Amino acid sequence: VVAIGNFDGVHLGHQQVIGHARALAQEIEGDHQVAVLTFDPHPARLFAPDLAPPLIATLERRIDWLGEAGADHVVVETFDPALAELSPGDFIQQILLQRLGAAGVVVGYDFTYGKGGLGNTELLREECQRAGVRVGITDAYYQDGILVSSTKIREFILSGRVYGASVLLGRPFELSGEVVRGAGRGRTIGYPTANVAAVQDLTPAFGVYAARARVGDDLVDAAVSIGIVPTFKQDQEVTIEAYLLDFDRDIYETCVCLEFVKRLRPERRFEGVDALVKQIALDVKQVRDILLTL
Repeated sequence: VVAIGNFDGVHLGHQQVIGHARALAQEIEGDHQVAVLTFDPHPARLFAPDLAPPLIATLERRIDWLGEAGADHVVVETFDPALAELSPGDFIQQILLQRLGAAGVVVGYDFTYGKGGLGNTELLREECQRAGVRVGITDAYYQDGILVSSTKIREFILSGRVYGASVLLGRPFELSGEVVRGAGRGRTIGYPTANVAAVQDLTPAFGVYAARARVGDDLVDAAVSIGIVPTFKQDQEVTIEAYLLDFDRDIYETCVCLEFVKRLRPERRFEGVDALVKQIALDVKQVRDILLTL
């Protein structure tokens, strides 16, 4: 049984689609597994690269989460001009039937496919049923009265509302990357930071956040600053700096995953180092208080 979609973020709505596919696999006579058919790059990067949305997660992380959500297999189809030119009928025949041998197909309520997006859920149901393939259409999913969508999650993240994003994702929003050497200013003021070179496209709004950092098998409380460090710098280079609480190991060139919990405040420029250090101390205390309650 094939669940189809971009699945950026593998949010609660996506998880419902995969759960629907698992239920359908059990309904159909015989022994069926669940395969997720997803696409890379995102179709918008082919049709309108300048307008393509920043992705919530890397392809590798998306595959991990799809497995956790219940997929037995993940098929990553290259979204290229040849695939984009397939008619809705050819997409079903060539991809779903001939290549994947689908006994069932599950998609979201707003799914479109085929050249120009001409295929919709009604056409999918009609053509698949003609071929003897069961079809499931998953309804829109709401969490706390909000329609769960990748678009809404991106909106939350870009505005710094990482807690709202985590509610729709079903897990914290995360950034991952290697720890690289920075200017070393944090160490001179008593708050050494790990500078994370994030691999994702999507970065939360400038500011200070309560987060948890995954370093190997350890989960460490962290105060994370995202921005251009206006107190010290005149350029516009964006940095992601994590102060790991009660942690003093050398982690240069180590991959760190930052799980964002809550935004504390926007980034601001301080008149001097003393004022900055005083504010950092307050930020760290607030991080401890927030994470202690979780």
